[in-house]
Amino acid sequence: MMSKKKNTISKSLPIRSSSQIKEDESRLIFEKSIRPWMISSWMLRDFGIDAVVEITKPMSNSTDQIVTGKRFSVQLKSSDSEKFDYETFSLVVPKEKITYWYGAIEPVLLIFIDLKNELCFFKWIDPNLIKDLFQKNENWIAQQTVSVKFDRNILLDAKRLLEIEKYVIHWKRPAATILTPGNYFKYSTEAKKYFDSLCASMSKFNIKFLHKEAKELKEKAQQVIYTIAVVGPSRAGKSTLINCLLQKEISPVGMLPTTGIPITVFPKDEDKTIILFKGGKELVGTIDNDFIRQYTSQDENPNNDKNVSLVSIHIINTLLEKGFALCDVPGLDDPDNEIRAITKTALYNVNAIIYVINAAPMLDGGFSITKQMIEDLNELGGRMDKLFLVFNKIDVLDNEQINRLKAYVDSQLEKFNISQYLPTPPLYISSKDSFNNRKENNTDDSVGVLEKEVWQFLLSNNKTGLHKILGSYADAKNIIEKQRKIINASLLNAERRTEVENKMTLVKSEINEVRSFVSEERQKIYVNLKEYIDNSFANILSYMKTDLETVTLSAQLPGRAQVSLWLENNAHQILSDVHTILDRNIYELQSKINQWISEKLNQVEFSLNNNTAVKFAMPDISKYTGQINFHLQDKQTVVIGVLESFILRIGNFIINIFFTVEDSLTPPARLRQKSIHKIVVKSTESYNNIATAFSANLNDYLNAVCKSMEEKSIDRTSVYLGELSSQLGKLDKQMTSLEKNNLDNFLNEVTTIENEIESNFNHLKEYTDGIERLHKNQVK
Repeated sequence: MMSKKKNTISKSLPIRSSSQIKEDESRLIFEKSIRPWMISSWMLRDFGIDAVVEITKPMSNSTDQIVTGKRFSVQLKSSDSEKFDYETFSLVVPKEKITYWYGAIEPVLLIFIDLKNELCFFKWIDPNLIKDLFQKNENWIAQQTVSVKFDRNILLDAKRLLEIEKYVIHWKRPAATILTPGNYFKYSTEAKKYFDSLCASMSKFNIKFLHKEAKELKEKAQQVIYTIAVVGPSRAGKSTLINCLLQKEISPVGMLPTTGIPITVFPKDEDKTIILFKGGKELVGTIDNDFIRQYTSQDENPNNDKNVSLVSIHIINTLLEKGFALCDVPGLDDPDNEIRAITKTALYNVNAIIYVINAAPMLDGGFSITKQMIEDLNELGGRMDKLFLVFNKIDVLDNEQINRLKAYVDSQLEKFNISQYLPTPPLYISSKDSFNNRKENNTDDSVGVLEKEVWQFLLSNNKTGLHKILGSYADAKNIIEKQRKIINASLLNAERRTEVENKMTLVKSEINEVRSFVSEERQKIYVNLKEYIDNSFANILSYMKTDLETVTLSAQLPGRAQVSLWLENNAHQILSDVHTILDRNIYELQSKINQWISEKLNQVEFSLNNNTAVKFAMPDISKYTGQINFHLQDKQTVVIGVLESFILRIGNFIINIFFTVEDSLTPPARLRQKSIHKIVVKSTESYNNIATAFSANLNDYLNAVCKSMEEKSIDRTSVYLGELSSQLGKLDKQMTSLEKNNLDNFLNEVTTIENEIESNFNHLKEYTDGIERLHKNQVK
C-alpha cells in the first residue's frame, strides 16, 4: 500500500527540467543581489525581458517601502562555466534582442550570473554599448548574433545599487536610431499596402472624386527609394568605391573593364542576388563576388553573351537601410554602342549621381579632363537632383601632385562652367585605401567625407526613401480628409446646404485675390532685400574710405589685388546673406498664403507642395577671380542662367577697380586724397553695377517663384471646390438609402485605413527622427 501511494504522489508532481531549475536558481541569486529593491513583475512570456525592477526606499522605523516610480527592465543569463575567472568575458546575444532592448521605453540591464559563485555581472544596453559594437564591426546588424563583453569588476552588489539608481533616475531614451535590417523594406511594403487599400475601397464603393490624386499616390509609392548612380569613365574605380561604401565586395573588380550591365544594390532583410535575363527568366543566387562576376564582368560574360538584362543585389546594410539604392552602371566612354545605350537608360531612372574620375594619370603628367567628361557633366548636371564629382585613386600621388591636380581641376571646371552644377567642391579620395582601412577600423578614410556630403544632402532635403514614405503618408491623410469633407457636403440637409453654397459663392469670388496678395508680398520682399544690398554696399564703401584715409602718407595704399579681393569677399558675404534671407522670406510667404487661404476658404484645407519650390543657389564668387583677365579682354557677359548670370557680371564689374596704384607716392596729402578718391569711385561704380545686376535677377526669381505659388494655390483650390460643387449639385436628386449606406460604409472603411496610416506615420516619424539625430552625432 505504501509503495502504491508513493508512486501515485510521484506521478502527480510536475517534472522540472534542468533549464527550469537553472532559471529558478538565477532568479534567487538576482533577487538577493538587488535587495531592498523589489521585482514588480516576472515575465512569463517575453522577447528578452525577464523582469521589471522597481527602485524602492525603506521607511524609517518600519518594514514598509516607498515606491519611487523609477524602474528598469532586466534580462537574466547564467552559466556554471569557468569563464568568469577572466578579467573580461563575453556573452553571445541575438542581434534582434540588442535592437529591441535599445529601443525600449525603460533602461535595460543585461545580467550575466555566475551560478557557482552566485555573482551577478551587468551591462547597460545603452549608446556606449552600441558604439562599441559599431567600432568592432560597422555592419554588425547584418549578423545573427553579437558578443557583449562584461568586465569582472562591474559586479552587482550593495555598493553598485546607488550607481544603478543614479543611472535610472537620469536615464533618457536614446535619441539615435539603430537601423534594423529590413525596416525600410517593411515600411515601404506597409505604405504600398495601405495605398492599395485606399484605391480598392474607392473602387469598391464607386467613389470617383479625387480618384486621380489617389492613383498618383499609389504610383508614387512604387518609387519611394532614392537611387544614386556611380558613373564615370572606365577604370575610374567605380566598383571599388561601391564596395567601400557597402563595406562588402559586391561589385566586380578586375583587370579588364568589368561592369557591362547595370548592377543595383537594394536594402533588404536577407542577402541574395537576382539575375534577370532578357527573356524574362530569373536566377536567384548568393551575393558572393564570384557568383556575380559570372554575369556582370566582361571577362566572364563577354559581349553579354548570357543575355543578362539587369542585376539586383539585395543586402543587409546600414547605409542603404535609410531608404536608398546604389547603382553601378557601365562606363560612359565604353566603345560598345549597346553598353552606352544601357548606361544612358539607367541614368535616366536615378535621382543623383556620383561621377568618378581616375586621378592616377597625374602621376606621370598624363591627366586631363576630356571633352567626353565635360559633355557628361553638362548633361548629367542639368538633369539630376545632385551631382557629386569625385577624383579617385589619389593614393598613388604625393601632396605636390594632388595640389597641382586640384588647381588644374578648378580651372577647367570654371572654364567650361561646370561649377554651376556642383554646390559642393570636388572630392579627392582613394576608394582602395578607404576600403582596406575600414576593414581594419583605421580612421584614415577619405570616402567618409563623401558619405557625409551625401547624407547631409539627403537628410537636409528629406530625400531618403524613408522620408518619401513619410510624405506619402501625409498625402494619403490629406486625400482621405478631403474625401470626408466632400461626402459630408453631399449628406447635408437643405438648410446646411444653403449655408455652404453661400460660402462657396463667396470663396469663388475671392479666390483670385490671392494674386494681388502674393504680388504685394513679393514687392515687400524685393524692396527689403534691395534696401539691404544697397545699405550693406554703402557701409562697406564708407568703411573702405575711412580705412584708406588712416594709412599714413609714408605707407603705400593697398594694391589692386588687395582691393579687389577685399571687395569680392565682402560682396560674396552680402549676397550669401541675401540668399539666406530670401529663403526665409519665401518660406514665410508660403506660410502666409496657407493662412490666407485657410481664412478665406473656411472649410477648405489647403497646403502648398514645398517640393516644387524654386531653389536659389548662391555660387562661390571667389571662383570667378581667376577669369578676370579673360573678362577684361572680352566684355561679353557669358549667360549661364537666370539666377547665376549676375555672378559672371561681377567678374566684369570688379575688373573696373583694377588700376595701377603708383609704387611710390609723393608726400603731398592732395595726391593721397586723389588716389583714395579714385579707389572709392571705381569701387562704388563696381558695387552699383553688381547691385543693379543682382537686383534684376532677384526680381526675375521672385516673379517666377510667386507666379508658381499663386497658380498652384488657385488651381488646387479650384479642383477641390469643383468636387464640392459637384456633390452639392447632386442634392437636387433625392439620395437613395443604398447610396447613403454606400457612402457611410466607405467612410467607415476609409477611417480604419486612416487610423492604420496614422499609426505607421507616427512610428516611422520617430524612426526617421532618430536617423537624423544619428547622422548629426556622426558629423560631430
